[in-house]
Amino acid sequence: MDNFISLVNGIPLPVLIGAGVLIIVVIAALIISMIYRKKIKNFIKYLNEALENDNFSNELYPPAFIRKHSQKIESLANRTDRRIIKLSGLDAEWLKLLKDKPKSKNVKRILKFIPAQGLFSCFLAAQKKDSITKLLLEYMGTEPGSLRQLPLSGGGEPFDGKAAKLMFNDRMDEIREMAGDPEWSVRYFSIKLLLNEESDRSKRVILESFSDPHPLVRKSVIEECIIDDRVKIYSLLKEHLLDDPSFEVRESAYKRINTDFKDIHRIDYSSLTAVQSLHSLEFLDPDIENDIDAALNFLEGEDLELRFPSAMFLQETNTLSKMLKNVSFEDTTNLNRTTKLLTNAAEVKITGFLGDGTYTPAALYTALLLLKETGDRKYISKYALKVFENNFEYDEKIWQSAVNCIKERGNENAVVILLKELKKVKYNDLQVNYILKNLPSNIEFLSFNILAELLKDNNFTAREALIDAVSLLPEDIVLPELFGILKAGRAVFSHKVRITALQILASYKLPYCLQPIIEQLPTLPVVEAKDFSALLTDFAGETFDNRVLKLLKQPDGKVRAAVIASLPGTRKKEFLKPIKEALSDADPDVRIAGIWALADYKESKMLNQGFDMLRDPVERVRVAAAEALAIFGNPDKLNNFSELLKDENEVIEVKKSAITGLSKSDQNKAVDILIELIDGNEELEEEAIKALAIKPSKKALIRIIDNMKDASPVLRDKIMNVFKLMGESGEEALKKLLAEDIASLKESITGILETTGYVEHVIRKLSHRDPGIRRSAAEFLSMMGTKSAFRGIVLAARDPDKDVRVQVIRALEKLSSKSGEEILEALKNDPDKRVRKFTLWAMARTKAKRIED
Repeated sequence: MDNFISLVNGIPLPVLIGAGVLIIVVIAALIISMIYRKKIKNFIKYLNEALENDNFSNELYPPAFIRKHSQKIESLANRTDRRIIKLSGLDAEWLKLLKDKPKSKNVKRILKFIPAQGLFSCFLAAQKKDSITKLLLEYMGTEPGSLRQLPLSGGGEPFDGKAAKLMFNDRMDEIREMAGDPEWSVRYFSIKLLLNEESDRSKRVILESFSDPHPLVRKSVIEECIIDDRVKIYSLLKEHLLDDPSFEVRESAYKRINTDFKDIHRIDYSSLTAVQSLHSLEFLDPDIENDIDAALNFLEGEDLELRFPSAMFLQETNTLSKMLKNVSFEDTTNLNRTTKLLTNAAEVKITGFLGDGTYTPAALYTALLLLKETGDRKYISKYALKVFENNFEYDEKIWQSAVNCIKERGNENAVVILLKELKKVKYNDLQVNYILKNLPSNIEFLSFNILAELLKDNNFTAREALIDAVSLLPEDIVLPELFGILKAGRAVFSHKVRITALQILASYKLPYCLQPIIEQLPTLPVVEAKDFSALLTDFAGETFDNRVLKLLKQPDGKVRAAVIASLPGTRKKEFLKPIKEALSDADPDVRIAGIWALADYKESKMLNQGFDMLRDPVERVRVAAAEALAIFGNPDKLNNFSELLKDENEVIEVKKSAITGLSKSDQNKAVDILIELIDGNEELEEEAIKALAIKPSKKALIRIIDNMKDASPVLRDKIMNVFKLMGESGEEALKKLLAEDIASLKESITGILETTGYVEHVIRKLSHRDPGIRRSAAEFLSMMGTKSAFRGIVLAARDPDKDVRVQVIRALEKLSSKSGEEILEALKNDPDKRVRKFTLWAMARTKAKRIED
């Protein structure tokens, strides 16, 4: 030991360290070697077990380990069972290695152990390396059936057919036989080679393969065939384009046609079946006008299946966008067709063209009409906003179409835009009424705030539409707001606002709100109070009756007057007794309410008893009684007004009220009394003329004309002022009366219409650009039959419209009489040269007519 220590002490330290490291490395190597040998031993054992169990785990031995120890697996396969190659996954590793590094060594392994699986991979490698080609051909020369096995192992994988044909040039007879093999991959391999062979036998096989059951075979033939008969090939290609069930085959046919046969390619779309049409639509060309026209025709049709690809194509080519952009109100035919086409596209969910930012007025209108029925709702907001931003700059129908579109299909964003527009136009009755009548349903959570704001706005005038709109909202949202307005009263809200709130409250017909509504009746105007009573009695019935009778017994005259005025709305006879009693009530307002209530009930017997009220001590009572009794009084009782209107002691206001009532009466006696005033009462003459001028009914007109016939010249002139004051409404009424051809009235009516200037007005219409207006004018002048009328008629003798000329001829036929000849003689000397010219023509025609007869 001492000697060893001495020896060590004599060795330099670096040498000792190096020796120690070497010893450690050797020991480690021994340990690793032992572990490796054990691992290999276990691996060999596992391989044997895998063969017995027919199962191999790549988790225990991943692909990298398999590649590293492939020789051991190969050796085991040689000794025992070749199945271990596939079980271990070594076959896949060999095929991957061959693809990356095509070497003869790898080919030999594959051909030896997995030929059925790897033969095609070896074939692909042989096309890259001559040494592998030689090796493969030697193998296939000794292995029967290997030529067929080759494509089977490839499963239709693409390859270079020309290079393959060179490789198997001496076996082309076998290759042709393979074209009839049951397996498509074998046929595919065969055809790929035959496409590079120019023999007639091969060409025949190729033509037959256009009908091969497998699409890849048909596709290959379509893409690569070269046959002299160009017409024949095009016919086959077109057939596959239209009828082949495989898209990839149809696509290949289209590409081949587009490359080699574009000069002769034509499709008659009108002769196609539905399926052929669908196939043709897959390959429309945006540069071919005929294809665009075909797509438009299909889009215009009823077949949704054909519409969809047509719409897709037209949208992708921006055709639909251009159509929308180019619409114009001036070209209604194009506008209507475009609207239909775009609607058809939207019905098959093609609406991308709406997102192109086209905002001409006609385009906006068309898009909104479309979106009202169908299409992506997100575009509604976009188009509506553009319309609303222009502040009614576009015409009314465009603005209304935006409102309608939101009503029918607008999303929440569109509704918000509409409500902003409502707030913006709240003082424009035309627009605000339209919006309120067309608010979308189920938007109470959005609309209530703006509607409440309009309700409280005293300057807001579209109250009726607002009431209808608010009444559609849920009661629980609205009632607190309504009662808040009614309780705040006149100190906070105007009379108009409170009436609106009360009307909305009544529209809900809630029995538990009856008393507050009845107590608010004095707030309402009389006419609205009547409507309220009818509404209340409908849903409250006996309860309402009892509450009303109780109110009529309390002392407040204003309340009693309001209640009495409202009772005719109920049409209940039970209330006639308290109404009659009201005629003698101490309160003037109650007496006034009573007389009007009886008038509204049309109770003539009771009403006649009210004529004593014409002597009521209170002037405003007499004013009300005079109008009510004049309107509803019978002829005998109306005689009282002749005396009243002559009574010098009666105030003018009562007399004017009586005249107002007489103007509304439907009795002939009322007309007679007003005529009397015109004739002999300078103070009331003007009022009487105005009163008669508002009575252009048939009955009143006849009575006025009858009075006019026997009137003095002065009175006739005054009555003529009545007709002049009537204006257009009177003239139209006289025109209708003239059309009835009442002989006793015709002369008077024609005289009135000539005096008012209406005949001259109609003659001027003979030069109107609208032939319908000219026809109507000629017909009227013919009906008049006067000199002035015929003066216009002869001027229309050469009108370009046939119907106008027919009216002229009919009129001239009336001139065959003696009076007619007198008219023509007078017109023959008319100062207007044209009138004289056409009069001579008319006289000649009349003479010819007499000769014919």
